Amino acid sequence: MHQFIFFPASEYDKARVKREFYSIAGFPNVLGFVDCTHVKIRAPKRNEMDFVNRKGYHSVNIQMICDPQFLITDVVVKWPGSVHDSRIFRESSICAKFENGQLDGLLLGDSGYACRTFLLTPYLHTQTQSQERAHISRHL
Repeated sequence: MHQFIFFPASEYDKARVKREFYSIAGFPNVLGFVDCTHVKIRAPKRNEMDFVNRKGYHSVNIQMICDPQFLITDVVVKWPGSVHDSRIFRESSICAKFENGQLDGLLLGDSGYACRTFLLTPYLHTQTQSQERAHISRHL
């Protein structure tokens, strides 16, 4: 897994990823996009209800971070479907690295995440023209 899935570590790789994200929508300092997805599973015999997600089926909730080419740079596969995306991120090692200052940059996520200094989420209700432009550029 570590041969193919790795977060940019060198200054050169981080600068390259930031440059490539910037070329997509003019958004500076971005190191990745984060999101979770539910993978359907058969009902487990133990802790069965923990695996029922908000849509009512059994799943494992998997968090991934992608680079500008949609290559996976980080993955967390250990949470049952009932666990919210924001908790998975909050308890991930990548979050700890951002909190501890080991990573300098930003992640972009959807509204399932709490906005933080290093994790930006979209405006749900824009109130200014600059917020509207930021919200629109996020969907390009």
